[in-house]
Amino acid sequence: MDDLPFKEGQFDLIWAEGSIFIIGFEQGLSYWKRFLKKGGYIALTEAAWFTDTPSEEARAFWQECYPAIKAVAELEAAVIRAGFQVIGRFALPASAWWDDYYRPLERKLDALEVRKKDDADAMSLIEMTRTEMAIHRDHHEEYGYVFFVGYYP
Repeated sequence: MDDLPFKEGQFDLIWAEGSIFIIGFEQGLSYWKRFLKKGGYIALTEAAWFTDTPSEEARAFWQECYPAIKAVAELEAAVIRAGFQVIGRFALPASAWWDDYYRPLERKLDALEVRKKDDADAMSLIEMTRTEMAIHRDHHEEYGYVFFVGYYP
């Protein structure tokens, strides 16, 4: 993601859901912009705080797994600093988390737990994932993913 084999100005659109965190939000915006044609678009999601006062439980979880999480306004400012015009943004709905991700994942975890009950590493990962799900269930109004669409003039 930080060493792409493409020519500068090659794309009309770069779409990245749930992945820019790998190289960092601001770094990704800056780096990926070079691959866009003038008049191109970037569409991406990033984890964001929806509140200025998240609960201690949610804050502790994100501090451990992704300390770079920022408020929506901070992310939008970063998009603008990178040279894009924000033409739209929205928070992914709760159904995207529960219906499309966590519920199917929970069924897979149940089956995996039976198969891997003697594998300490697998069980640790399963427990961590269940903790993530519980925190999201209890604190989903405090954070989530925001989808940004930016235009590169």
